Amino acid sequence: MILTKNELEVMSVLWSANKDLTHTEIIELSINPSWKTSTIHTLINGLLKKNLIQVSNLKLSGKIFGRTFIPIITKEEYLAYQVENSLPQSDSVQLASVVSALYKGKKMTHETFDELKKVLEALEKEIVE
Repeated sequence: MILTKNELEVMSVLWSANKDLTHTEIIELSINPSWKTSTIHTLINGLLKKNLIQVSNLKLSGKIFGRTFIPIITKEEYLAYQVENSLPQSDSVQLASVVSALYKGKKMTHETFDELKKVLEALEKEIVE
């Protein structure tokens, strides 16, 4: 699941929108609003083939109906996949070390700490002895 810079930009727009978007809306909301229609179609088709987005609906835009798109995976799932697959298979890196490194030097709020604690408690219930 390797994304180009432009594919990642399209995904970022879709993740931020929290609703389905047409290709025109994706262009309008992107940091690269100079994309041509053919470029956005190529990017969308690539993301569809990679099963990262799906057609959600049809939306009337002027006199034409256009497809709308939503992401299939969340930003967090994508980032977790990238971290997991960037580690060598033979590497015995511990999850706790990775989490620690992610937060090193950053100020953690009590809210973030409580969220992490809940995740760990839920994972603890799944431990198989």
